[in-house]
Amino acid sequence: MIKDKVNKLEADAVLITGDFADGSSPIDNFVLKPLEKINAPIFFVSGNHDVYADRKKVYHLLESVGVTILDNRCVEFRGLQLVGVGYYMQRGILGVLLEQVEFRGDLPTILLHHLPTEWDTAQKWGVDIQLSGHTHGGQFYPFNFIVRWMFPYFSGLYENSGSYLYVSAGTGTWGPPMRLGSSNEIVVFRLKP
Repeated sequence: MIKDKVNKLEADAVLITGDFADGSSPIDNFVLKPLEKINAPIFFVSGNHDVYADRKKVYHLLESVGVTILDNRCVEFRGLQLVGVGYYMQRGILGVLLEQVEFRGDLPTILLHHLPTEWDTAQKWGVDIQLSGHTHGGQFYPFNFIVRWMFPYFSGLYENSGSYLYVSAGTGTWGPPMRLGSSNEIVVFRLKP
């Protein structure tokens, strides 16, 4: 079970970059109960599938099991700041949203942004690490070719002038519960001062 694997890692925090809900099946409190057993604070930003499933309902259910919603918010956590930007269909909006979120320029900054886009904008705002999802690593063949064409930052770690972007394939799936040519993942970051 994912909960047990996460707890075994003894993480300081769990960061979810969206698409927790799928929209193709109901989500309720019972399904989320395992999150209460994770031994670390959980931070979440919404993805497009959370919007399809009714973002406000997803927020409510996640908050009811102790998850902190970071959509368009910033929290300081253990000497760094976590900045969250929720999913918006409109492209080119990251700078506008970051302008509305108050965060400090003197702390290391991790941005949770569902879309693996606008990394250049994030860097201009002083973001050290951007964590994204959305692509699901292509999830299954031949869909992965289309996703790779649409999103140049498709999967894995990217670096540019000391700034990093990680695009996770995620721990689950969307739509059909299958993968072909991609793998689920739990990503571990070890940050050093």
